[in-house]
Amino acid sequence: MGSGASAALSATISAASGDEIADALNILPLETVNKLKAVLTAEEPSSSSKPPATSPLTAMTVFIQQLGNPEPLTLDVDPQATLSHLKTLIRDTEEIPTSIALQLVLNEVLLDESMNGAALPDCGIHDETTLILVMHEIQHVLTGSVDATAKIWDASTGECKRTFSGHSEGVFSAVFSADGLSVLTGSQDKTAKIWDASTGECKRTFPGHSDAVWSAVFSEDGLSVLTGSEDETAKIWDASTGECKRTFSGHSRTVMSAAFSADGLSGQ
Repeated sequence: MGSGASAALSATISAASGDEIADALNILPLETVNKLKAVLTAEEPSSSSKPPATSPLTAMTVFIQQLGNPEPLTLDVDPQATLSHLKTLIRDTEEIPTSIALQLVLNEVLLDESMNGAALPDCGIHDETTLILVMHEIQHVLTGSVDATAKIWDASTGECKRTFSGHSEGVFSAVFSADGLSVLTGSQDKTAKIWDASTGECKRTFPGHSDAVWSAVFSEDGLSVLTGSEDETAKIWDASTGECKRTFSGHSRTVMSAAFSADGLSGQ
C-alpha cells in the first residue's frame, strides 16, 4: 500500500465508528492490516517524546554582598523562606552576634522590618539575586517604672526586648554597665539590683538602705556600685560580692543623685 493510500485509509478509520473499523479490518488482507497498524502506531506521539515536566524549584541561590568584602556570601535557601529566615541564616552562617542589626538592600531599596514575614519572592528575591548586607549596632533604651520593673527596648522599632522583674516596689533608677552586659536598678523597695542584660536574671541584690534607693550607678570598670537613698545616705558597694564598702552620711534630706568621679576613686 502506498503512503498516500495509507494516509487516506488512516483518515477514514479515524472518522469511522468502532463497529465500522472492526468490519473493515475483517475484510482487509492480513498484510494490509499489519501495515496499517504500523502507520497508526508511528503517528501516535511517544511518551518519551513529550517535554519533561518542569520540577518545582526546591532551592535557590542568593548572593549576599557585604560592604568592604570583595566576595559575596553564597547561600542556598528555600524559595518559600521568609526574609526573617534569610536574615537568621546569614547571622548563623557568619556568626554575627544578636547585638548587631541586619538590613538587606535590593536594587538600592531597603527591605524594611515590615517585610520580615514575607516570602522571598514577594520581596523581589529570586534565584541568583544579589543583596547588599548592611550591619549596625542595635541601639537600646533602658527604662524603670513604678510598676516595679525595668525594661530594655529596641530604639529603632520600639520593641520591648527584655523585662526585669524582681523588685517589690517602683524602680526609680536604671542604668547599663559600660560594656552593656549588665543592668543596675535602684528601687523604692530599699534595694539595688544587678541583672544580666541578655537573660534578665538577677545576679546580685544590695540590701542595706533603710529607705528608697533613688540613684544607682556603676563605676567605669564595673567593679563598684554607688547608690543614693531617701535615708539621706549614699553607699559604695562591691559589685561582685554585694558588700557595702563605704557609707556617706551627712545629708539632711533624700540623696537623689550620686556619681563616681572620672578616676573612680571618689563618689559625688
